[in-house]
Amino acid sequence: MLETMQNKKKREKCYDSELYAKISEKMYAIDKSPHAAHVLAQYFFKKNKSEKSEKYYKEAIDLQKDSTKKADLYFELALLYFNQMDQYSTARNYARKCLDFDPKYGKAYKLIGQIYAASAENCGESLFEHQAVYWAVVDKLIQARAVSPELADEVNPLISRYTANFPSQEDYFFNGYQKGQKYNIECWINETTTVR
Repeated sequence: MLETMQNKKKREKCYDSELYAKISEKMYAIDKSPHAAHVLAQYFFKKNKSEKSEKYYKEAIDLQKDSTKKADLYFELALLYFNQMDQYSTARNYARKCLDFDPKYGKAYKLIGQIYAASAENCGESLFEHQAVYWAVVDKLIQARAVSPELADEVNPLISRYTANFPSQEDYFFNGYQKGQKYNIECWINETTTVR
C-alpha cells in the first residue's frame, strides 16, 4: 500500500510534497536503505529542515557501502552544515571526509575555499589577518581545479574575485612577511599558506 502510494507520487513528480515525505519515512522505518535515507535527507534539505536532513544524511552514510556514493553523501552533508547551519568547522570536517573517500572530488576543495571566504572577516584581529585568509581560499580553489579540471569555469572567476582581496605587498611587508614565505592562518582554520 505505502509503496503503491509512493510510486504514484513519483509518477506525478511530487517529490517535494509532504505526503511523499511521510510515505517515504514510514517505508524507511520498515526497510532502512541508504537510498531511502538519502532521498529523505535531500527532501528535508530542500525544505530547510536541517536537523531532520542531518539525521538522514548520517544514517545514509552509515548504511552506504559504496565509497563513491559515500563521498557524495559526505559532500552534501558538508553543504548542509555550511548553507543552513552556519557550522563552518563541521562543514569543513565533512568535506574532508568526502576527500578521504575520493581525493579527486574537486567540489569538496571548492566548498572548503568558500567556507574560508565566508569566515575571513571573523578570522584574526587586523585587516591584514582577515585578508590573509584569502591566500588559503585561493589555495583550495586551485586544488579544486587541479583535481577536477571540469570545474575551471566555476572556479576561475572565484579565484579572480578572491585574489583581489589579498593583502597588498606593502601590507604584508609592513607586517614582517616576504613574498614566498609561509604564513599560518590561525583561528579555527589553522592552515599554512604562502604569502603572495
